Amino acid sequence: MRLPRFAPLTGVVFVVLFVLGIIVISGETPDSDASAAKIISWYNDHQGGQIAAGFVVALAAIFLAYFAVALRNYLREQDDGDFFPTVAMIGGIVSVAGLFVAIGIHAALIDVADTVTEMAEIKHAYHSGIRAKKGIDY
Repeated sequence: MRLPRFAPLTGVVFVVLFVLGIIVISGETPDSDASAAKIISWYNDHQGGQIAAGFVVALAAIFLAYFAVALRNYLREQDDGDFFPTVAMIGGIVSVAGLFVAIGIHAALIDVADTVTEMAEIKHAYHSGIRAKKGIDY
């Protein structure tokens, strides 16, 4: 089977869209050791950009899938065996699946950012010396 002429360029399109989505549109997210309030505030303030970044990365994943198929077909034409074409295809499938899982997790963070409640202890009977009672508190 003959590859379309533009098939190898899908790899370049993937890289451009991926960099655009992750670095340019998404921006710098809070550090992993940032407080929950800071992370929630950041996602609330940057919700539109994060949704756009998710769509751009999803589009990039589609181009990666097409590139994986093109690479598999190219390797199949160059070699008689099926080992390397199969490895390339499986690598592409795993990468695309990983991107979609990451996009889903990111979308969940965006979605729950405005529904999080932060709880703080104001007054508790334990601090007054009242102990928990078996059958009532535990």
